Amino acid sequence: DIGLGHISRLTQLQHLNLHYCDLITDIGLGHISRLTQLQHLNLHYCDLITDIGLGHISRLTQLQHLNLHYCDLITDIGLGHISRLTQLQHLNLHYCDLITDIGLGHISRLTQLQHLNLFNCSLITDIGLEHVSRLTQLQQIDLSNCAKITNAGLGHISRLTQLRELELMACYGITGLGLEHVSRLTQLQYLNLHSCHFINDAALEHISGLTQLQTLDTGTTDAGLEHISKLTQLQELGLSECDYITDAGLEHISRLPQLRYLELESCYSITDAGLASLSRLMPLLDLRS
Repeated sequence: DIGLGHISRLTQLQHLNLHYCDLITDIGLGHISRLTQLQHLNLHYCDLITDIGLGHISRLTQLQHLNLHYCDLITDIGLGHISRLTQLQHLNLHYCDLITDIGLGHISRLTQLQHLNLFNCSLITDIGLEHVSRLTQLQQIDLSNCAKITNAGLGHISRLTQLRELELMACYGITGLGLEHVSRLTQLQYLNLHSCHFINDAALEHISGLTQLQTLDTGTTDAGLEHISKLTQLQELGLSECDYITDAGLEHISRLPQLRYLELESCYSITDAGLASLSRLMPLLDLRS
């Protein structure tokens, strides 16, 4: 904190990275609050910071990027302070697991927000995503490990028509109906469904119309790969731990003319004959099996 007192004299500072400076407390953030030109602030793993510190940060009205990854003492009260930062475009709350739907109600005032990371904010429910749906400029959202989210929550997310990236890894409450909602996100380029165990092959038909999709991570079988083969802009495909994929599935994959990265880790039913199909993927740069 004493060091930040010295830094606070640099009144023209725009970028400040305090990644893993885990001795910083709210007192230090009081010093930082004098840096009124600050636009980027990284507090990743500054895990002594509380809501009081965020009250200090709320004076930084020019702030556009704020990383609070693993600042796990932060609560909804702190997000109330953050909601005053109306220029904020990037907000990382990865592993801030005390945050609830009330906190997302506060965040919904940040109308310039484009990137929101809620990884492992495990208390969030569909109600919180209704608040998030007001962030109409949002381009990327990470909801990985938010296990209370269901299909209804994705119905709210489907209103975010500017969304380019959607992380849903280990969202166990999502089924095929949820992907029907996702299919409305016609600008989507990146979709992670890894460990969404209740999404079956038939559900993947819903996303086969996402013609802008470039990256997909999902579990599936040969039947699901037939739907995926319609995603002709796909460049990266992750199929780890897909025990039921066979050579027939690789035949479907071979129809993806833009594919550059393919992960087939722990796909034990594949043989040399299936790999022969992949030899048609001339743009392929990275194959992991």
